[in-house]
Amino acid sequence: MKKFNFSFIAFSFALMVLSSCSSLDKNAPLVPKDAAIVLHLNTNSLSSKLSWDDIKKTSWFIQMSSEQKDSLTKKLLENPDNSGIDTGEGLFVFMRKTQDGAGYGGFTGKIKNAEAFEAFNKKISEGKEVISKNNLKSIVFADKATVTWNDNQFLYLAQSDFTPPAFDMDSTGQRVYREHAPLNLQDVAARIFNYKKDSLITDNDRFNSLLKDAGDVHLWSNAEGMSMDNANLGFLSLLRTDVYFKESVTAHWSK
Repeated sequence: MKKFNFSFIAFSFALMVLSSCSSLDKNAPLVPKDAAIVLHLNTNSLSSKLSWDDIKKTSWFIQMSSEQKDSLTKKLLENPDNSGIDTGEGLFVFMRKTQDGAGYGGFTGKIKNAEAFEAFNKKISEGKEVISKNNLKSIVFADKATVTWNDNQFLYLAQSDFTPPAFDMDSTGQRVYREHAPLNLQDVAARIFNYKKDSLITDNDRFNSLLKDAGDVHLWSNAEGMSMDNANLGFLSLLRTDVYFKESVTAHWSK
């Protein structure tokens, strides 16, 4: 009779447990856990108070619609869902700072129709190439911006630096600014799409409690994520404000 290798069985069981705890969550919002600011738009609550049909009846909307010549714009005005975005699932806007003082903003939500979403982004990007890689699609816009999506979720990213460029003095005493290096937003988006559950904002119990509060808009502010721990701030970087603001957050909601 063969002997069981209990050590191997125990290791395999532990590995399965750990994998299930930190596995990818396809339904979790694509918002990094260390985002400095997060804004959640509760679209269900907002539409219950003012529906799109109500908006379409207003005089300004009727006038605006009558002046539109572009077919896609007309479709979007008729129904925002024609963008392919699931407007009933809630939308998130966030800002995240990187260690060197650079940063980026994001806009993310669910997709209702992936084909419509792709057509929408081709249109607004004026026909830029759709890049397919590792089950993700992306379009690189001008001005340090990109959009990445799969069949379930989308993520717009745009570089938005938190601190001004650092500078040096040249031989004449004039300031020479060193711009922040451009981020590879395609790589950033790919990492966020492949984050484990414990790297996303929904792993934070306090954030989840905020979303449970009835409200049209939820605002999350993470002081640690906005701390001044970068060399571009000169002597201020020595203060290591990230230590003082560790796990310090502020939550608001409005109705």
